[in-house]
Amino acid sequence: MSNTLQTRHGLIVPLLALVTLGLMLALITRPSGCAGSERFVVRLSGSGGSGGLGGASSSSSSSSAGAAGAGAGAGRKCESSTVYESSEYESTWLKNAAAWSKDFCKHADTPEQNELMEKWLNGIASANKKPAEAPAGLDPSVFSKFVTTVKCDDGTSSEHTDWIEPLAHGLRHPYNFCSQNKFAPSEVYTDRVVAVIYNRTYLLLANRQGVDSVRGARGDCERRECQVFFFDLGATAYRQSDKEPGQSWFVRSYAAAGLPFDRMFEWEARAMSPAEIFNEVPKELLKVYSYFNIPATTDTKDPSHAVNILKSLAKPGDFVVFKLDIDAAAVEIPILKALTEDPEAVKLVDEFFFEHHVNFPPMRPYWGGTLDEGIGLAESMQLFLEIRKKGVRAHSWV
Repeated sequence: MSNTLQTRHGLIVPLLALVTLGLMLALITRPSGCAGSERFVVRLSGSGGSGGLGGASSSSSSSSAGAAGAGAGAGRKCESSTVYESSEYESTWLKNAAAWSKDFCKHADTPEQNELMEKWLNGIASANKKPAEAPAGLDPSVFSKFVTTVKCDDGTSSEHTDWIEPLAHGLRHPYNFCSQNKFAPSEVYTDRVVAVIYNRTYLLLANRQGVDSVRGARGDCERRECQVFFFDLGATAYRQSDKEPGQSWFVRSYAAAGLPFDRMFEWEARAMSPAEIFNEVPKELLKVYSYFNIPATTDTKDPSHAVNILKSLAKPGDFVVFKLDIDAAAVEIPILKALTEDPEAVKLVDEFFFEHHVNFPPMRPYWGGTLDEGIGLAESMQLFLEIRKKGVRAHSWV
């Protein structure tokens, strides 16, 4: 009340002057998008696109002047297009998976397949020595790729190749199957669950250098610093140990890749005590950590739906990791469709992880009653291929 009376008695002019000055300073000093920020990251490719089995497909996006980085600069407009290309190794599996899965080990346990497996695993082992840098020397006959071209209206252009592990074998670590595989190192079977079933060394993740190489072509983050988001549906526990899949693997892996998480959203349907949820979570993560100990909803009209939260928070310049592993197809598939069939949502996702429980005999002992009897390995490979064609780095999870 006293402030109102004072304004009425002659202070309104000085007050307006101060407000005007503040607004001017704010306009002068506010950042434009993510320009100049070390945390600026941008997704590698857009949504949409189609193509034949194992072939190339493209997606595109554009940004106006003012976006920072290699892709765009002040005073010009840039457009990016991404083409996904299956490797020869991937194409062979896409073509033959339906037939080979009927007698899987006969086709997977051969000298030729072993040579390709070694190139696959050795290539990733080499890339993981410097995980924040774009990998070099990967065999193009084994590794598939996203090729992003950025073209600007001033005549400049650039091209970036982003490699990814092939959709091949059983969509897990290639030594996961055929327990008598004479080519697998003997030590991988000394503790099968730890060394093979949950082994993630077949995955090739995004890296900071690759992300930065196409920065700016996707636009800015709308007056805030660009961020790295992690959406985890089927979160279970944090788990400091890598013996089982947990949140800690993602935290460590993306930090090593130069993409540490700024926000983490975790969903877990199984009732857990606060101690189970938080005991192993590092204290420095609590400021970015949100845990929802409730089932993930499939109702797309519900504002708490993970895809709706994604669309309300993420911007084109952010880097988004989305993991879906609920072990219930009745929940997973509707969420998967909500994500991949929504053009606005799918273009926000950079990296996607999904454990697809299908009718694949070598995995029956582990998936039990959670598998979808009507879908086989070939259909699962095709699903991941279609997601990759939308410009998303889709991985088969454990």
